[in-house]
Amino acid sequence: MNKYKEFLENNCGVVLGIVVFLSLISIYFYNTRLQKIYDFEVIDGDTVKIYFEKWNGNLNTVQNVRFLDIDCYEIRRTDKARQQAQKAGITVEEVVKIGKESKQILADLLNRHKQELYFKGKYLPHYDGWGRLLGTLYIKDLNITDYMIADGKCLKGE
Repeated sequence: MNKYKEFLENNCGVVLGIVVFLSLISIYFYNTRLQKIYDFEVIDGDTVKIYFEKWNGNLNTVQNVRFLDIDCYEIRRTDKARQQAQKAGITVEEVVKIGKESKQILADLLNRHKQELYFKGKYLPHYDGWGRLLGTLYIKDLNITDYMIADGKCLKGE
């Protein structure tokens, strides 16, 4: 027992460093694993309200999730819709029409694969300025962001 105590006293910094490192690794892997979704509501083409069975240790958690690396057109006439229209060289009405189409495409896709949906967040829970959790939805191995961009109704995000 004396040798153990002496080792800890002489190597306290190393032991503490190892403990901190292992703690950070466990947090990383906990938060990057795929989280099962038991229900959802599509808000628009790149945002979904997700009902998790368990999120960060809390049962029955609801989170608004904004997809990473994607920007879909707005579904209402907003300042952002006007900016999107100007940038794309189309009318605000066309932006809203395409935005509603992308929302419907996403809703149809998710409803067809409701039992196969998973969420993967960034390495630590990360939220945007509107309090939405940032991450990616998957159907098995299909990245929903990639699907929506390939469909042509949404753009690669910045």
